[in-house]
Amino acid sequence: MDSEQNNEPISEPLKTPREKNSTPSSDNPSLVRYRNLGYNILKSLDDKAVRDIDFPELEPCSECNNDILTFPLREFTRLRCGHIFHRLCAEKKLMLTAICKNNGPPNSFFL
Repeated sequence: MDSEQNNEPISEPLKTPREKNSTPSSDNPSLVRYRNLGYNILKSLDDKAVRDIDFPELEPCSECNNDILTFPLREFTRLRCGHIFHRLCAEKKLMLTAICKNNGPPNSFFL
């Protein structure tokens, strides 16, 4: 018999590991940070794709202590150590002193 005649679905809906309320693990910490950043951006936009995913929230700006992802969106920088700054806050801090010892150049995100 044909599956359409039995009123049975032709295929089952695909389920992903993300539906289990957790982020997939990775051996590369840098990729994990970028993935979590992406999830946080989607969450700040109330995107349905991340509604049921459990992931770490972004820390506030290490200088002004305000949320990184607030509207209107502002440019921000993530240092290799993981500290996140609004770009203007980082520039102000750099003019006064080094942000973090033993850090290479920051990764900037322009919005």
